[in-house]
Amino acid sequence: MLKVLGITAAVTTASAVLAGCGGGSSSGGNSGSDATILDSAITAEGLAATLYANLIASPIYTNLSATNRGYLVAAYEQEVEHYNFLVASGGTALPTNTNFYFPTGMFTAGAGGYQTTFNTIEIIEDLLIAIYLIGVNNFSTGSLKLYSAQLLGVDSEHRVLARVVASSLGVSSTTNLADGTELTGGGSNSANNYEFERQFPEPLTSGITTVNTILTNNFQTLGASGNSQTAYPLTVTATLPNVSAINQDNTIEND
Repeated sequence: MLKVLGITAAVTTASAVLAGCGGGSSSGGNSGSDATILDSAITAEGLAATLYANLIASPIYTNLSATNRGYLVAAYEQEVEHYNFLVASGGTALPTNTNFYFPTGMFTAGAGGYQTTFNTIEIIEDLLIAIYLIGVNNFSTGSLKLYSAQLLGVDSEHRVLARVVASSLGVSSTTNLADGTELTGGGSNSANNYEFERQFPEPLTSGITTVNTILTNNFQTLGASGNSQTAYPLTVTATLPNVSAINQDNTIEND
């Protein structure tokens, strides 16, 4: 499992983790065709939606304020909308029997479970941001580049709001994929802590192959180191049971 998820005693840097996925920029892999980038994004969006669905069904959710619950429900709905939009844009839907795997301790209440859960959210949202940065650089049409930037913006909101929610549960810092540990807020620190979206370490910046390796090895493989044996089925339904939908603007604008 990715050590930066915080499931090992020694938290390594993202650069060290990425080095195990192919080394420097020359081995990061082809930036990818439109279909390759779309399919990578579909996998990551399906993973994110499945994470949020199970978080909403977990004891962690019941410990949150109504406002913070709303953040998570909205994030779930947005990831599902992203998933469906990417499929409609030419990507390939995941098989309905797709399963994902998460670190041991995910979705459990208590300090350890909170830390693992919100570290994992940060990692997955960072993967999505990285994919869409690749899309902005490498999609073949202006429309796809613009859509990629729009999707990146919303997933950046998820990264921030997840850390707002984490702070409410007493989590003082989380570990991301780009540059290690970041504080969740308080004092002179803030959850919205970047003036410019980060450029991710090589080889992640230049190659969709590295993203796919991380997704496959760490979230789609039964028995990955540090992961629970529990399989979490792909969840991309429009609504969740016993959860009220959040009012959102779902207008797609790309003039």
